[in-house]
Amino acid sequence: MEDSEAVWFVTFLATIILDAGLGLMVGVIFALYFVLRNTQRPYICAMGRVPGTNAYKDLKLSRTLIQIPGIKIFRFDCNLYFANAEQFRDRLYERTGLNPKKLKTKKQKALYKALLQRKREIELAEIEEAAALKKEKKQMKKRITIEEDVEKDDDDDKSLTEEQQNELQLENGEMQTRFSRAWVPPVHTVVLDFSVISYVDSVAVKILSQIIMDYKEVGIKIFLAGCREDVRKIIKKSEFYQTIDYNCLYFTIHEAVVIAQELNQQVGGPPLSPKDVLMVEEESREASARLAAISESGENYPGDIPQLGASE
Repeated sequence: MEDSEAVWFVTFLATIILDAGLGLMVGVIFALYFVLRNTQRPYICAMGRVPGTNAYKDLKLSRTLIQIPGIKIFRFDCNLYFANAEQFRDRLYERTGLNPKKLKTKKQKALYKALLQRKREIELAEIEEAAALKKEKKQMKKRITIEEDVEKDDDDDKSLTEEQQNELQLENGEMQTRFSRAWVPPVHTVVLDFSVISYVDSVAVKILSQIIMDYKEVGIKIFLAGCREDVRKIIKKSEFYQTIDYNCLYFTIHEAVVIAQELNQQVGGPPLSPKDVLMVEEESREASARLAAISESGENYPGDIPQLGASE
């Protein structure tokens, strides 16, 4: 028996046994019970594509359904409002297996590993630079006078500044490329099926915006598919678009899937976040400054530089 039939049957019995007023009251209370129950226990599923079609269904219904590589499709069969918005977020993380907090920890570990490898390479470069300077100074003392040596040092200082700027730019580009390759998220896009959602409130929109921003930090995009006109209006009236810098509303799941695949092929990988870019630039400046100090002073020699792993 469906919920609507159960409500009608209980209301009918209550009206006959009691009276019309009490019967209607019992029917209203019984209907509210079903509303609350369905809100707290909605139908939730991860979806896959039906072979040969543009339709998508619950992956548990058939083994023949195709799970799109690099894309997760999630359905929450209930309206979103303040009472179940957090439940929606938790079920999304659970069913897709993509918790932004855990993914962010993995990303930080991957970036730290890449940064550590780069620091080791810089240490080797410092050792080689110091050894080359030591050898060059010995040769210069045998061939030129002190006055010529001072003039040459002045010329080197001028050319060194330009060289440092070029090296810094190359270093930034190289490290950003390395860092972007160091972390690749499990999927590039999560599609939320909103075709069954007819209402969202401001609290739900706020939590939805936070979900999208959390996923963005780990290189995952969120697309909303099948939003009804009323839901679109509520989203547009809120501050949703002030925090989201890409188009994430699509008419169908298949449209969202196709666009996600095309964007992933064009981009080729998740970009670095502003925090990661700042970390790369800071590390590049520190590395260039250390190499410049060695070039100017020549006081550090291979024997004076700590060996790799000594500080670990």
